[in-house]
Amino acid sequence: MKFLTNTILILALPFITLSQQGLDSSNYSLLNQSKSVFVCETNTPSYANTTGMNVTWDYSQAIGTGEVKTLSYLLPDSTSFASEYASYSNYAMEVEGFITTYKIRSSNNMEETGYVLPNTDLGDIKAKFFTNSWNQYNYPFQYNANNVDGYTGNLSFVLNGNAQNPSCYGNGYSYYDGYGRLIQANGDTLNNVSRLRTLDTTYTTIPVFGQVRLIREQFEYFTLDSLGAMPVFIYAHAYVLSSFPNPLIDLYVVLSDVQPESTTGIDEEMANFSQPVVYPNPSHGTIHIKNMSPEHSYSIFTMDGKLMKVGKGTDQTEIHLENGVYLVQIEGNQQRYTEKIIVRK
Repeated sequence: MKFLTNTILILALPFITLSQQGLDSSNYSLLNQSKSVFVCETNTPSYANTTGMNVTWDYSQAIGTGEVKTLSYLLPDSTSFASEYASYSNYAMEVEGFITTYKIRSSNNMEETGYVLPNTDLGDIKAKFFTNSWNQYNYPFQYNANNVDGYTGNLSFVLNGNAQNPSCYGNGYSYYDGYGRLIQANGDTLNNVSRLRTLDTTYTTIPVFGQVRLIREQFEYFTLDSLGAMPVFIYAHAYVLSSFPNPLIDLYVVLSDVQPESTTGIDEEMANFSQPVVYPNPSHGTIHIKNMSPEHSYSIFTMDGKLMKVGKGTDQTEIHLENGVYLVQIEGNQQRYTEKIIVRK
């Protein structure tokens, strides 16, 4: 493992005490902790540009999905992928059903050795940076600190039923980009909140698609007034880009300690949606397209561009498909819609 070589910039502002506004080995989340968190809709804003001192991140209007996930900090050997990661890590952060991140945590710094995105269109995507890990930050990592570091390794996933194991490389960025007030759902307000932003881009080459980029961005909001702080709010996005016009994978999770009073289910969303909607996704073999008019037509492609089905639309169109990942393209009324769907029988 390599140690951090990039300079960390600390900006001391007048009348501000920074000792409570930084991550160190004592106040970062302790092992063997878990809690239930509430899932918010993916159209919740990221507030990527809301940075600086004494800012406000207002999530009071966040709408819940009705789903609850578990956020855990674990020993790697107690995770589902222990056999592959435990020997190279001593710390794991797991967001149920979304991502497990593996790290080496010491008294001096935090390194990321890899992660798993489970049950995606490409199966379990496993990133491993065992010999050249990503050094995220040295302690203390305080307000206005930032770090850039490179890493190398390999990815594993499944494409068209075939296991893939390409090499990869990338760059990771860490920022302590904000300090201020967090307003959660229903107006629940926390002061003295710090935000850690991480962004990494991993490059690899895979058959059919050529060079692709796997990008992850995550915002973690902490209150650091006590030891062993866990994030009180998380906004995370992971997606894979290629030469195709749409992401191969596009995953979001927004998690809050506070349960939103408002929830929106698929029926409510569809009732307020005038453009064509493809559902359910994932499907067990049959998909429906709602809000199609006689002027609409649809085309269904495999992910490598093979045309599978075409047809004219009605208000309720039913289509049967075999297992796989498809792009549904709908055209009409001088507009075009594209939706990626998963079929798992």
